[in-house]
This record gives sequence, structure tokens and C-alpha cells, in this order.
Amino acid sequence: MARPVFTSKNLLQNKLRTVFYFCTLSVCLLHSFRLHAQSYSYWTQNFNEESSLLSGAVVGGGSGPGAIYYNPAIIAAGGKSMFSFNASLFSLGFYNLKNALGSGIDLKTSKLVVQPRFISLLLQPKWNRDVSMEVAIFNNASYEMTLNHSMDRQMDILPHMPGDERYHALYRFWNRYSDDWLGIGGAWRATPDILFGLSWFGTVKSLKYEHEVDIEAMPLQDTIFDVEEAIPFYSANFMASEALKFNDYRMLLKFGMLYTKSRLSIGLTFKTPSFRIYSDGKKVYRKEKQSNITGESGDDFREDYVILDAQQKKAVKTNFKEPFSIAAGFRLNNHDESTTGFLTLEYYAGISPYTMVSAPVNPNITTEQIFNSMSNKEWLSFAHATKPVMNIAIGYRQKIAENLLFLAGFKTDLNYRKGVDYQSFTGYNKMKALEINVFHVTGGLRLNIRGHELITGLNYGFGYEQGRTQFINLAEPVEYNPEEGKALQGTRQNNMKVIHNSISLYFGANLSFMQQ
Repeated sequence: MARPVFTSKNLLQNKLRTVFYFCTLSVCLLHSFRLHAQSYSYWTQNFNEESSLLSGAVVGGGSGPGAIYYNPAIIAAGGKSMFSFNASLFSLGFYNLKNALGSGIDLKTSKLVVQPRFISLLLQPKWNRDVSMEVAIFNNASYEMTLNHSMDRQMDILPHMPGDERYHALYRFWNRYSDDWLGIGGAWRATPDILFGLSWFGTVKSLKYEHEVDIEAMPLQDTIFDVEEAIPFYSANFMASEALKFNDYRMLLKFGMLYTKSRLSIGLTFKTPSFRIYSDGKKVYRKEKQSNITGESGDDFREDYVILDAQQKKAVKTNFKEPFSIAAGFRLNNHDESTTGFLTLEYYAGISPYTMVSAPVNPNITTEQIFNSMSNKEWLSFAHATKPVMNIAIGYRQKIAENLLFLAGFKTDLNYRKGVDYQSFTGYNKMKALEINVFHVTGGLRLNIRGHELITGLNYGFGYEQGRTQFINLAEPVEYNPEEGKALQGTRQNNMKVIHNSISLYFGANLSFMQQ
């Protein structure tokens, strides 16, 4: 029997096939993990490691396989077909919230997670070298935060009761949000210097959100009102909880242009607002109750009440909008192309206040008297809005050796909900969230081996803000706070300080085939 002949071409094809199967298996194994990141920002993540290490300053060039997202015109600039697999090997994030639940009551949270980030296939057909196509699947935003705190102490919070009472409070916040994208893009080289591109994206926004406050004040003895009357149990309490869940399916388009010369290239990208296709998995719940709370005089009790409603499926409407944006980018090389600078600016339009979640008004959620006194009877509706923001990113690329590049960058990641004006929707319920601006510094290496690229590096994110309003004041509670309109809590102060730090390790591989 004749032995098979192994050529260098066959060996390379076998290696590429093995790597492809390995990457596919890796995606399946890692699919269940989620990245911890900042919410209510547009530039939290970057896509594919080359653009990540340049901090996303790649609308004018240098995006690699991330072109389908940053500027689809660049899809035609690479000159070769490519399979790209990029992953965040780990991301470690820390939040320190000083005075979050009252002066001296802090909250801390941290998370270590792993997640695949960007997978794409870019094809340049042999029959037309001026046309290129790309398919990509990636996670545009992924956020998960859990905050828990409980306290149990003795204090005199009920003035009409003799002595101290037991004051017990529970605070819980949980939010998981994911925005997954599937994109199909194409680009056309109209002239040697001018390229045009178009990308279509289908997106799935998945949200699970819960927030709860549960407070009780209980006497430490069996007598009340200075009367020798034994009672089995007495408790003054306040409780508020809400939960929200849905998947919102949407679509949008990106149109890109690129003008390129040997040393300079200029890019422009337009993103349309997203259009809702449909939603599923919809559930919304809100409850608030109060009992055994006396009036300001301490002689009479305030009216006990419970307001409760829950709806799901067709009774709930969701609409998580995305705004129009325009981005401009520039790339400039020095004379020998050993050094390249990058700059990108992107402006996001604001979105006027609207109901992100709504359900029919239900007059049976409480008593008739309380329902008629409610200023906003849309108990299950959640309002949302965004303000206009502009982010800026700068990147730097240095040739260290023939096949080795150093990449670095800096970018802003401004929060689009911070200080937003809800106008006529001010009285509506809103999702609780941290609204903080974050800044990112990146750096790493790209190694070229026989036309294939290996990329690795780090991203450090940091944010700081002070003077925020506390979530709730459990440090200085009173039986009833008319300023807040709430029982068993104090007036919130503007002395909360938020400190955020995160570090991520990236690894990516761009595998080329069918090269010119």
C-alpha cells in the first residue's frame, strides 16, 4: 500500500481545521458564562481583540474583523478571508459604594467571570476582489450585579412605644442584562481609495431585574401604649418590591464609508435607531405595603395599605429602544509605517422619555380610596430615557519587530442615564441602577505567524463619583418620613460615593485562509 503524501499545504489545512473545531468546542463550553460590566453605557465593550486593544478607535481603520460593527466599509479593506475567534479569558470587577444605604452603611460587590466575546467569518470571493462579506455573532453588552445587605439593631424608632424596639431591614438588588447580536455585512471597493459598506444586525435584549426593601420595627416587650395588656405579637412594617423580565428582539442597520491613502484613512459610520420585531418571556410585578405606622401626632395610626399587581405575556408590552448614532474616525501612519495613531468620536442622540414596560391600568390593585389618590395609576409601567452623549477613543500602534506589534488605547464610556430629564414621566417607576462614567486604558501585543494573527492584552476600567443620592437611608430611620413619603427610613442624603475598578485579560486568534 502506498503511503499518503503530506504537503505543506495539506498540513496547514489540517492545522486550520483542527483549530476551527477547537474554537467551536470552546464556544459551546463557555457559552453559559457572562461578563461583568458597566450598564447604561454604549462603549463598555469592544469587539475582537485588535480593536479592543486600540480602545475601539478604529472607525477610520485598524478594526480587523470588528469592521462589521465599527465601520462595515472596512470589511473590504483586508484583502483576505479570515475566521476570527476572540475571548475575554477573565474579567474581574469591583464596586465599592460608600454610604449607599445611609451614612456609614456601605455596599461592596465583586465578580470573576469568563465569556467568549466575538466570532466572525469574513469572505472575499475570488470572482470579485472588490466585494467582501462578513458574518459575526457577539455580545454587545452583558451586565450582572447583585447587592445584598441586612441589619438588625435596637433603637427607639416608635415614639408611642415604651423603650427600644428591634429594627430589622433587608435590602436586595439583582440585575442581569445581556444584548446579543447577529450581524451580516458587505462592502464594496468603489475606487482604489473609496469603500462603502452596509451591515444588518438582529439583536436580542434579555433583562431580569429585582429590587426589594423590607423593614420591620418590633417591640422588645409584650406591652404597648403603656397599658398592661399582653399581646402575642406586634410589628410596624414597610415593604416595597418589584421584578421585571423580558426578551426584546430588534433590528438595526449600519452604513459605513472609508477614504484611504497610504498614510491616512478617514471613516464615517451611521447607525439607525433600532426597530422592535417582537418580545417574549414578559413578566412584571410590583408590591408595596405599610402597616401599624402612626401619624405625625402619634395619636392615630396611618391607614394600612397594600398595592399589588402582576402581569405577564400578552398583557405586558416592552420596547427597549436604541438611538441613532454617527461616528467619525481617523488613522495616520508615519513615513515608514512603523507607528500608527488612531482617533474615533461617536455621538449618540438622546431618546425622549417613554414607557419601556407597560401594562393595562388595573383599579383592583388596592382599595378604591387609595387607588383614587394615586398620582400615577400605571403601577406596572417603567419609564426609560437617554440623554445625548459623545465618546472619544484614541489608539496607538507601534511596530516592535517584523511580525510583532504593540497596541494601546484610551476611551471614555459615558453613562447615558446620568442626569437625564424624564419630563412628564418623572412620576413613573424606573429601574434602579448605578449611573457612573467609566474610563478604559488598554494595551497588548499582536503576533503574526505565517499570515495568522495572535492577540493578547489587558483592559483596565475605572470610575469614580461622589455626591450621589443614597439608595435608601437605613442609618437614621424615623417611624414616618413625610419628605420621602416612606415609613421606617430616613431622608436620603447626597453623600454616596461610587468607586469602580475592573481588569480583563483578552486573547484572540485571526486565522487567514484563501489569501491573495
